[in-house]
Amino acid sequence: MAIVKEAAGAVVKEVAAHGEWRMKCPKCTQEMDLYEKDTSSGRDMRTYVCRPCKEYVDVDNGVALWQVLHDANDKAREKGSG
Repeated sequence: MAIVKEAAGAVVKEVAAHGEWRMKCPKCTQEMDLYEKDTSSGRDMRTYVCRPCKEYVDVDNGVALWQVLHDANDKAREKGSG
């Protein structure tokens, strides 16, 4: 069963066999390629590009895993020193 969600007007769905996210272009509905993944802001930001029509779509997938772990570690340290 595939998981589907809307992101910036484009449909993202999980391919169950591989567990990979696939983005469909909002303009031409062709499959988009992952162009860039950036978590430096603490958010899981991904940019997808549609090669045929040159459309770029930015998707915010929420808090980056490293940020969640960092915050949990800080909270544990505060508890331990208090």
